[in-house]
Amino acid sequence: MKRELTLTLIGLLCAVAAPAQIGRTQDWDTFGGDTGRSGFERIEGQLNPGSVAKEFALLYKLKLDAAQAKGQRTVTPPVVISTLISYRGFKELAFSGGTDNSIYAINADLGRMFWQMPLIYSSDIPRLSDAEQPCGGGLAPAVSLVPPPARGGPGRGAMQTPGRGLSNGGFGATRPVLVLASDGRLHRLNAANGDDIGGPPVRFLPPNSKPSMLNVADNVVYTSTNQGCGAVENAVWAIDFAADPPAVTSFKTGGGGVWGVGGVALGPDDTVYAQLGDGGLEPAAQKFSNSLVALAPRSLELKQYFTPPELPAGPAKNAGMNAATPVVFRWRNRTLAAATGKDGRVYLLDAANIGGADHHTFLSRSNVLSDGAAAARGIYGLASWEDQSLGRWIGASVWGPPGSPANPNGAIVAFKIQDNGGQPELKQMWVSRDLVAPVPPAVAGGVVFALSAGEYTRTVKQNPGGIFLAEEKPRPGAHATLYALDAATGKEIWSSKLLVTAPAALTGLTAVNGRVYFGTTDSTFYCFGIPMEH
Repeated sequence: MKRELTLTLIGLLCAVAAPAQIGRTQDWDTFGGDTGRSGFERIEGQLNPGSVAKEFALLYKLKLDAAQAKGQRTVTPPVVISTLISYRGFKELAFSGGTDNSIYAINADLGRMFWQMPLIYSSDIPRLSDAEQPCGGGLAPAVSLVPPPARGGPGRGAMQTPGRGLSNGGFGATRPVLVLASDGRLHRLNAANGDDIGGPPVRFLPPNSKPSMLNVADNVVYTSTNQGCGAVENAVWAIDFAADPPAVTSFKTGGGGVWGVGGVALGPDDTVYAQLGDGGLEPAAQKFSNSLVALAPRSLELKQYFTPPELPAGPAKNAGMNAATPVVFRWRNRTLAAATGKDGRVYLLDAANIGGADHHTFLSRSNVLSDGAAAARGIYGLASWEDQSLGRWIGASVWGPPGSPANPNGAIVAFKIQDNGGQPELKQMWVSRDLVAPVPPAVAGGVVFALSAGEYTRTVKQNPGGIFLAEEKPRPGAHATLYALDAATGKEIWSSKLLVTAPAALTGLTAVNGRVYFGTTDSTFYCFGIPMEH
């Protein structure tokens, strides 16, 4: 009996010690790392400006499916489970979608395939061909994880009702990997082996639509559709797994598309925030464009909207730019949202009442960061982070010169929120080195990781139905470069130089547990970080 108790105790200690020895305990559940789309890893024990300058390196690159490499979304930035107890032991897994309509589970420590799952297209409507750009080809499945339950109860994670909801568990348990395939069906995959769990995939969207990244809270999965792909209107969508069967609702914009690469952001109360691009604005006719809309969770009923005042008239030459995914965060005792405007500015808003009574009220705004004079100019993405003194920052990835001849291609422009008599105010702090088509940055350990995607050509047109279409094509021979910048000063402290051999997919970055991940247009999965000790 004594020997059995000793062995049991040793086993328990090993189970607890394994993640501690690995030193990686954070998950990256969704695009931007959280439902507010901040791009910020709060707890980072390995990365800091000093360690990155001395030790950061290419850890590995993994070719996924070169034969299927198409367009600008060939590989999605991964979601990451730091500690999965699988039949092959403790694993840190990164899950990414590819344009062969497959999901890849990658051993994040070794850079090896753990499993690969092709998603079978199932619809009477044929899948669009690669030639039918920008809707066909270059569209990888959208991936997210079910968030874990909050301490003390289910909270923002999924309910535990048997047979219903998006099941999840505690430490080491199998949490579903949520995958939205090109046929519009939502899969709930077992993270350990890729099998569908909880029943067959559920119809969420019409086939051949162009969905954004998924966001998940309280048993509801959210996404958005854009560019009229698959004859699907520009809209925000929700599927509620607390209902039986799961209930689908949508908010049709009647106008602008939800262009941001991260789709929609969620507030602490699960309010849905969606930035809409160019188009007609007639609120009385339920037509919304050039606005940030706040929607009720689950029902997606319109709560409020903000439209920047004095916007220029006429269609934009750069439709889809200056319509980045918003970021939602806490500042002191308030919830704020940062959004972009057609006028090329960053706006700071009170998330509890965006726009105010006149729908034009804002707390603060930046100077014009991009004049929008060409298709490839404008603000492409946002991020937000805290420094060691809990000061709040906003970073904007800008295509085109941000008011400086030193940055002819683009830059990351960083702002800090200052207290102006109790009211938050944006103050520009630094502009990065020149970057070509930067994606939304990711921030960890006082380091801003900025991905210069490489040179793209971008064309914009308007179809007979009034819907804007935009297509980005990488220039042959272009390549991406990953930069590490000091978050306080913007100073360059590290660069990947020529280690990346193709343009980056315009899908974003993942930064978690001392590593940074992204994909390229030739379907290669890259991982940079600090080498593990063996």
